[in-house]
Amino acid sequence: MKALIGTGVIGTVLAQDIQFDHIFNSQNIDTIHNFKFDVVYCAAPSSNRLIANKNPETDLANIKALAETLVKVDAQVILISTVDALVKTSPYATN
Repeated sequence: MKALIGTGVIGTVLAQDIQFDHIFNSQNIDTIHNFKFDVVYCAAPSSNRLIANKNPETDLANIKALAETLVKVDAQVILISTVDALVKTSPYATN
């Protein structure tokens, strides 16, 4: 079984090409533990670097919450990110 975390732009594009058994976002991510997956595609948290840079504490809290959820998932996790995550000059990248 395959799951997707993220219903933004990247998640929506992935869902057009990959058949997912379950799709999760911030509203239902707490239920991911009710399922067993072979692979989880993670297109989260938000890739909106402008919001992340404006509210770095909130962004970091969202990342930590997602990480705490992912360590409990017994599946291969594929993290989808942006090249901006490599540019270590902004909160978006350093978080």
